Amino acid sequence: MKPARHLPAPQTLQPGHYIFWQQRTYQVITPDPDNALLLRAQPLPEGPETTLSLLDLLAIPRTSPSAPLFAPTLEALHQQIEEQYGYAPGATTHDLPDSYVIKARIITSVVETVRNLVSGDERRAKARGESMSREQAIRRALLTVNTTVIRMQTRGTSQEIKLHAGLTSYYKYERLYET
Repeated sequence: MKPARHLPAPQTLQPGHYIFWQQRTYQVITPDPDNALLLRAQPLPEGPETTLSLLDLLAIPRTSPSAPLFAPTLEALHQQIEEQYGYAPGATTHDLPDSYVIKARIITSVVETVRNLVSGDERRAKARGESMSREQAIRRALLTVNTTVIRMQTRGTSQEIKLHAGLTSYYKYERLYET
C-alpha cells in the first residue's frame, strides 16, 4: 500500500509564491486590495495578469486530483506536479503552439464523441436483440460529429471550431488518441 503523501497546506499564497491549478502555473502577485478573497496572479510562462478566487482554490478537497498545488518556489512546485501527475511541468499545453493545442482538442473531441455515440448504438442494438455494424455506427456518429461546433480558449482567446472528420481521419485520430 502506498503511504499517504503529505499535501502542503496553502500557506504559500504570499506574493512571489506559486500555484498550479487547472493545468496552469501562476505566480502570486498580491492579494486584491478591494477583496480579501481574491488574489492577483500572473500566469506563467506568459499571459495577462488575472484574479484567482481563494474560494475556488480552497473549496476543492486536497485529496481531489483537481486540487491546486501550492509552493514557495517554482522548483518545489515542479516537484509537486511531477509527484502528483507523473509528468514534468513542461508537458502542459501552455508551452505548445496554439495550433497543436487546437488539433489535440479536435482529435479528443472527435474520438470521444464517436465512442460515446457508438456505445449508445451498441446498447440500443443489444437491448433490441439486433446485430449492428460497427463501421456503420461510426459513420452515423461522424455525421453527428460533422455538425458539432466546439468552443475552446487558448491564451485568453475564445474560438469556435467546427469539427469535421471522415472515416479514415477518425481511424487516424483514434490511433493518435490511444498513444
